[in-house]
Amino acid sequence: MKTFFKILGFLIVIVIVAMIIIPLIYHNQIIEKVKQEANANIEARFDFEDYNLSLFRNFPNFGLELEEVSVTGIEEFSGVKLAEISSFNLSINLFSVFRGGPYEIEKIQIEKPYFHVKILEDGKANYDIAKETDEAVETDEADSDVHLKLRSVQITNGTIIYEDHSTTTFVQAEGVNHKLSGDFTADLTDLKTNTLIRSMDVNYDGVDYLHNNEVAFDADIEANLKNDIYKFEDNELRINSLKLNFDGSVGIVDEGYDLVLNFETAENTFKSFLSLIPAIYSKDFESIETEGKLEMDGSIKGRYSETQMPTFEINIDVSDAMFKYPDLPDKVTDIGIFASISNTTGNPDNTVIDVRMLHFVIAGNPVDVVLNLKNPVSDPRINADISGKLDLASIKKIYPMEGDMEMSGMITSDISLNGKLSDLEEENYEDFAAIGSILVKDMVYKSPDIKKDLSVKRAQLNFSPAYLDLVSLNAAVGESQMQANGRIEKYLGYIMGDGVINGEMIFSSSYLDLNDLIPERRDETEPLETDTMEFKAFRVPADVDFRLQTTVDEFVFDGLRMKNVVGELLVAGEKVSLNSISADMFGGKAEVFGSYSTYNTDYPDVSFNLDIDTFGIVKSFDGMALMQTYVPFAERINGNYSGSLSFRAKLDDEFMPVISTINGKGNLKTSPLVLDNFALFNKLADTLGVDALSKEVEVGQLDLYFRIKEGALTLAPVGMSFAGIESSLEGTTSPDLGIDYDLAMNVPKDVFGRDVNEYLNNLVEQTGVQLGNVLKMNVNITGSLTNPQFKLGFDDLVEDTGETIKKQVEEKIEEKKEEVIEKTKEEAQKMLDEADKKAQEVLDEAQAKADKIRKEARNAAKEVREQAEENAAKMIKEAKEKGPLAEMAAEKAADKLKKEADQKADNMVKEADRQAENIMKEAQNKAEQIRSEAQKKVDG
Repeated sequence: MKTFFKILGFLIVIVIVAMIIIPLIYHNQIIEKVKQEANANIEARFDFEDYNLSLFRNFPNFGLELEEVSVTGIEEFSGVKLAEISSFNLSINLFSVFRGGPYEIEKIQIEKPYFHVKILEDGKANYDIAKETDEAVETDEADSDVHLKLRSVQITNGTIIYEDHSTTTFVQAEGVNHKLSGDFTADLTDLKTNTLIRSMDVNYDGVDYLHNNEVAFDADIEANLKNDIYKFEDNELRINSLKLNFDGSVGIVDEGYDLVLNFETAENTFKSFLSLIPAIYSKDFESIETEGKLEMDGSIKGRYSETQMPTFEINIDVSDAMFKYPDLPDKVTDIGIFASISNTTGNPDNTVIDVRMLHFVIAGNPVDVVLNLKNPVSDPRINADISGKLDLASIKKIYPMEGDMEMSGMITSDISLNGKLSDLEEENYEDFAAIGSILVKDMVYKSPDIKKDLSVKRAQLNFSPAYLDLVSLNAAVGESQMQANGRIEKYLGYIMGDGVINGEMIFSSSYLDLNDLIPERRDETEPLETDTMEFKAFRVPADVDFRLQTTVDEFVFDGLRMKNVVGELLVAGEKVSLNSISADMFGGKAEVFGSYSTYNTDYPDVSFNLDIDTFGIVKSFDGMALMQTYVPFAERINGNYSGSLSFRAKLDDEFMPVISTINGKGNLKTSPLVLDNFALFNKLADTLGVDALSKEVEVGQLDLYFRIKEGALTLAPVGMSFAGIESSLEGTTSPDLGIDYDLAMNVPKDVFGRDVNEYLNNLVEQTGVQLGNVLKMNVNITGSLTNPQFKLGFDDLVEDTGETIKKQVEEKIEEKKEEVIEKTKEEAQKMLDEADKKAQEVLDEAQAKADKIRKEARNAAKEVREQAEENAAKMIKEAKEKGPLAEMAAEKAADKLKKEADQKADNMVKEADRQAENIMKEAQNKAEQIRSEAQKKVDG
């Protein structure tokens, strides 16, 4: 018998050792096999970084942990992560593992999960990832390989996103912490659940029902797991400070859920209801003084499924309420709310929203709202009255404002609506009562968040069933003055979510600076280096049809200045059209036709046609991005031009043209031009000794014709005259702004420098061939617009002097060119040598720092490994005295300790290498900058 137990003990030890060693030996193979099998059975990409097995932590249960788990969608869900989990832990009954299944899972722990459920408009969901098979799948739990004998489920610090485009529903919950415990193996059990969501947003059909609300739910639930019926007993749902208690039951059926629920507020205080208003809950909520009673109750009864809806009723009654911030002088008083939302049939179209009273007084000014909405699905019928006065100066007395914000002025409203949406759609305006007005007088708004103060002297908007009538608008932002009047039609249908809003308006201004109206976009953590403003491309709404007639005496926008702006702007079909906009600009006049469209595109399409009359070239350069791109040297050209220009392109997210998408053409005629310090002419002057080209160069009138195709500009041959030289220029600018141009010149001999002319005279004496007073010369210009390179040629000289003389002339020109280079070569080399010396000093200093960091890290890593070896040996030695099982456990723990030490040491070395590489990279960049700046000085 003793022998039997010895053998049995030995076998148990062997099994345990094998279960420890085998996963270690086949670690990588197991990971790859699991991934391979999982991905073979799902329409998604499953991945995890590592796994851990534990026999001792939860003995006699077996622990399995997966680290950095992810499930990522493919095809139309490409890049969308269905799940991303930092750590996923299962506690499995060890003996079910020994039996080879079915495996009994007793505990689930999920750390930092991120779940994103996405449903497309056609109903396809990213969680439907199981691959279809031809074989029938048995669903009998008795034959399953996994049995849930759960005792608890725990989720820590999770994020859950539900994005349903088929129902226009969006839910986002952040900071989700959930605990669920109970005996899931029993037919009847008591479940305890605790859930806390730090921030929850719920949006349905574009309306925010919850925004950044804290939600908590604690409940004891009597669960009939056999029949899927759950009864709520002691429970509490909290939304911010509003607490609700439930009683009733939820039954799960094949078609959906059977619901019998009643709820009511746990505390009858107005303050808890006030917490639902985000702007108030986020502002010193605990210190707010309140009075008033709250009664809120409701019920939900019936079946909820894809085709059915339960009946429901929600009642809210607030009376004798007020609130006041303790440090402010005034308060909101006489708050009363009597409202309900109900549906007695389960038909969504029979839902009724009834606000019988909403009343409050702000600093002596009352506001009253009455609203009744019926048949929201088939034909919404609205009956509403809104009236009240608001003294803007009183807001600061009742609500804490940030910074130095100031408001003043009076808003008065009196609006009455009564009728059905169908009456508006059919234009039966006599059957829909809609009258009223909103009047704003002497409004002033000042804030550090806006550049200039906003003031509205008077604005009046009148209501009728058919249209809104903007009787007048007289406003100012800083020095900008604005006046407008107009009419907006079909506004009620638009507000109810159906139809296109129409309108037209007349706008005028004596001075309009758009820079004061558009906020600057920049990273607040970084200093603002320039005054350049960045604008994001905007999407034109599809349900707007609007016409704006404008007259602006002076218009300013981002450095662009225009006067006498007159024209028409149309908004329709996700497109903004400019219809004959005329203006005085760039020293001349222009008429613009164009459009900006976001129809069926992620990148806006822009198209413009300009008729130009006497534009100044330098002024155009300062205000036109297209000229800065294709003619960057235009700022050195004095003169003007006239003609026409058309182009179309796509805009990027920064509102700038994508070069490769630009297509267009232009025909421009210039006045006589003056070129000041022109790079190409300066190089020609040095090479040919033509002093006239190194000064201000006068160029005759030009007649330019060019095309742009996919960002490449092609210039047709254009004749020009400068410094007594008749010439012709043609060529291309590529999308990457590289250039390839040919300049054909007829150069008078007396224009050349002294050395070249002496050589040519000697050549005539030696050959007896007369060269004439004008030489034909070609210049091929390459490189870039800001740094052109050129090559000289004398192809036409062959006809007069033969190939030999042509070659001699070219050699003489190149010789002259080399002489010019040699004059500055020695000085340039000194400058480059000095730059190399400074750059090398920077690199040597950085290398010393990098070597020191690496050496210190490797020494520290060595100490970590040695300390781990010492601790591991000590751990095993102490465990030997406690028996073989303790020794085995100690050896595994020692291996883990050494592995962690190795990992820590490796990380220390990697971090040191990273720091060293960054130091060297920065040094190399600085060294390269030193050399580059020196080279620029040399290149001139």
